[in-house]
Amino acid sequence: MRVTTKATLWVLAAVVVGCGGKKEEPAPATEPAPAPVSAPEEPGAAEADTAAPEAPKYSPEAAAKLVTAMEACEYDFNCDAYEPLVAFGPDAGPQLLALAMDESKPAKGRGVAILALGATKSKVDVAALYASVKKADDYSLSSAFEKGVGGFATGDEAFRDAMRKEYAESDDVMSARHVLQALPGTVDWALAQLEAEHAEDVEVRYADLVWDLAKAEELPRIQGLLNGEQLKDPMARHRLAAKAIQLGDASRYGILLDGLASDDQYNRADAANFFSEVAKDVPADQKAKAIELLKAGLAKDAGGLTASGYQKSLKALGASAK
Repeated sequence: MRVTTKATLWVLAAVVVGCGGKKEEPAPATEPAPAPVSAPEEPGAAEADTAAPEAPKYSPEAAAKLVTAMEACEYDFNCDAYEPLVAFGPDAGPQLLALAMDESKPAKGRGVAILALGATKSKVDVAALYASVKKADDYSLSSAFEKGVGGFATGDEAFRDAMRKEYAESDDVMSARHVLQALPGTVDWALAQLEAEHAEDVEVRYADLVWDLAKAEELPRIQGLLNGEQLKDPMARHRLAAKAIQLGDASRYGILLDGLASDDQYNRADAANFFSEVAKDVPADQKAKAIELLKAGLAKDAGGLTASGYQKSLKALGASAK
């Protein structure tokens, strides 16, 4: 016989109450508090935060130290003094010019100074600087002048005219050609010389500048020269024909093919050089003839530099040199 004690009854009562009572419901989720509204920005505050840092202030002492350091530089891109001096702007021009003109200093350091003069568009006695550069007869110095001259000589008409005269009359035209490439108005001047009456033996040098510099707006003048009678030199015609083709006039390949068929080995080689610049776009109906003429010309060529135009052209056309 089971005896139920008072203690047992209390335990059973507790279990019944625990099982049959209501479960406690979770508290309802609360919505996140709204983000605090920031005060409106003052006008111009964003611009002030992103404003460019103030340019370094020039001082003769700071510039002098940097110019002294520049003397040992070989190139502008790894010269620690270059960017700070350029940041000074034209104020540093006289000190840069002093280094550029100092024939006792290393040529490469002088060249870096010339590049800085161009970058700062400093005022320069361009003719005197050019004379100093030519006297040094140093390739790196000449190259620096040719690169920098566009920055400091664009308004110097006397220097521009002197360069044009040197280019027209000198036997050594390469330096003047590179300088003129950087000066405004050069291609217009060169075309005007070709359009005027002049000695035939200077036509090529003017055509070189047209080849170097002409843009689409010059195409009608180039076409006029090729259509006319005044442009006699075959090499000048090769240059203008190749430039016309580059600018969209594919009808000028015949001039280059005529050059490739020339009895003169130098005219043939010159035509091959300029044909190589436009060979990839030759019309399909002229490709076979071009390959034939190129192979024949290469076979008769003495080799060396004069052969390179033939070889480049044939490669561009996917043809073998044999």
